[in-house]
Amino acid sequence: MKVVPSRTLAEVWREGGSLSEEEWLKLHAEPVLLERRVSGAEGELPPALSAAGGRSRFSTRRIDGRSYGRPSSGNLEIVPEARVVFLTKRGGSGFEKMISVGRAPNMDIVIADDSVSKFHAFFSIEGSAILLEDVGSTNGTFSEAKPLDPHQPVPLSPGDRIVFGRGPAFSFFPARDFFAAVVAGQAAS
Repeated sequence: MKVVPSRTLAEVWREGGSLSEEEWLKLHAEPVLLERRVSGAEGELPPALSAAGGRSRFSTRRIDGRSYGRPSSGNLEIVPEARVVFLTKRGGSGFEKMISVGRAPNMDIVIADDSVSKFHAFFSIEGSAILLEDVGSTNGTFSEAKPLDPHQPVPLSPGDRIVFGRGPAFSFFPARDFFAAVVAGQAAS
């Protein structure tokens, strides 16, 4: 599974661990998607999922020895290999007022997963709110384990869990919240 553009959390920690919040925000004022992982040892399902045959209150997909899914509850597991996606426009992606998400190479955020439509969803900014809108994708977009109604923008809150199709799950963070929860938190540990 490939998500473009993305960096690992370890790379972000190396870059931002010694920065103050204001220095960080000068470099990264944009919101962030942080890859979520189902808790448990690498390559194994957590006991509750194993006992349920790999399914619990959310559906889980096994990809390359890792578990991804649409969690309806649970803690964010922060691991250095998790992907970090900064919500920014890429040159030549079109759709001037939106950050597009899909499988096509001209999207701002490309998720190489067959369950993700070529043009799947987009983020937009309305005042201080970050909105997510599904564009009528085949496999849907989920926020907090609830399917989004197509063409109905939904405001996001810090920590909201987002899944495009049956691809990897992400947590949404405004830049300041991401710094406080993840970057500064790791530097302090």
